[in-house]
Amino acid sequence: MNDKKNKNTIRFLSVKDGNIDVAYTDDFIQMMKNEYDYFFDTSDHLFDRYPDIRVFVKDESLFTENPTVYYYQDNEPITTFNGTVFFAKLGMYCVRSLSKKEVSFLLRNLKRNNDDIYSIDAAA
Repeated sequence: MNDKKNKNTIRFLSVKDGNIDVAYTDDFIQMMKNEYDYFFDTSDHLFDRYPDIRVFVKDESLFTENPTVYYYQDNEPITTFNGTVFFAKLGMYCVRSLSKKEVSFLLRNLKRNNDDIYSIDAAA
């Protein structure tokens, strides 16, 4: 992953193997292909305050990977994101960079439990 930032660089957050990392890439799609072979994004509007944030996970990771992030709404579990999880923004035609404010929001609200699994609430 590229740590140098330019106008085409995308800032994203990854959760993998119990660790959170703010990372940068000039080619998010290629980075996803390298990690997953292919990908999909979860439902939109996960967070009311930041409706453009999406979660990217490997296709069918629910059946093939261990849990990484539990997603809650009103303190009720809604879904589990498994394997390597990426947070970025999805526009009409491309993946976009997270703002510093969005990264801060995610870092503040992703809570790790004793099993190295994170949780985040939609209302965070």
